[in-house]
Amino acid sequence: MYCIFLLLLGSFNISMEDIKSTWILEGPVANDKWTLEHFHLNPEVGKMQIWFSDMFNGNEELNNAAMKFVNEYWPTLYRSMLPFLAKTWDERLTELCNRIFAKVSFAKTFP
Repeated sequence: MYCIFLLLLGSFNISMEDIKSTWILEGPVANDKWTLEHFHLNPEVGKMQIWFSDMFNGNEELNNAAMKFVNEYWPTLYRSMLPFLAKTWDERLTELCNRIFAKVSFAKTFP
């Protein structure tokens, strides 16, 4: 396995369209409270457009070439990043939902 770490500076924007997602929430219910163990999120993106500036210390040609590459091959890049993103989303969304679910009745919320 190879890892590459780059320090990139500048501004960026990611726009996505036609996003569809399935959520799978797993965890036991005890004492009328739902405690999540996992929050699985699998977003499918129909279209993505990425813009960034000055990511390569003022080298506009390199910036434009990288932006063109990312915008052309975003589906492949997105699919390869998805397992890492899903792990982070699982951890963060599980924590967030558990803070919310700790304050509400399972039976009243999900009759």
